[in-house]
Amino acid sequence: MVAWTGGLIDHSVMLSDPPFLSHYLFEQPIPLALFFLLMAVVFVLAGMRRGSRRVLILAGSLGVDALTVVVLAWAITTPREAVIASSRQLVQSTSPLSLPAVEEGLGPNMLLVGPDGHVWLTRAQVLDILRTFVQRHGIDGQRFRLLAAEARAEVSGTVVFDLVTSIKDLPPLKTRWLIQWQREANESSAPWRVQKIQWLDQPDIGGIKPVQGLWNN
Repeated sequence: MVAWTGGLIDHSVMLSDPPFLSHYLFEQPIPLALFFLLMAVVFVLAGMRRGSRRVLILAGSLGVDALTVVVLAWAITTPREAVIASSRQLVQSTSPLSLPAVEEGLGPNMLLVGPDGHVWLTRAQVLDILRTFVQRHGIDGQRFRLLAAEARAEVSGTVVFDLVTSIKDLPPLKTRWLIQWQREANESSAPWRVQKIQWLDQPDIGGIKPVQGLWNN
């Protein structure tokens, strides 16, 4: 189960709304489950007041519906939930740094691009710079805040998030990222791999966009 915040990101990235039915059945089932539960209570009270077995049976079925919604949401992971979870896991694997875990999440042709979409680094360069940066500065921790996410045709997905990075001897750095994910096959068991990482912004530094080579400072 995940929350969703969508719409226009940075005036350049627009993600679509999640499918209504799957979102409220599998990702955010609590409102629907509470509705069924509330109606069940209302019908229980009405059935007891009237002495109506029929109304009490209806109340029971509504209670079962509420439980069913929660169980389905717990049992089913939507593609949107999968790419959000994969993004969190990728971030977590950088603090403390686990290069094997990072490598596992990156597709073979993965690229890092800048805010304008121009390619900055290849997969091998990203891994090399990440290793060097962590050895030089150290990452004490990272906080992930989801902004928006979408999945298309169950084989591709996009996640936009803010990241607050605590670097040793430096103030926390807030950055904004977009990750595009691809699944190797249209199967629920197939792994998701990163195809593109885009550094969108530095929200705390108004008007100053990220530039290539900033990590060398």
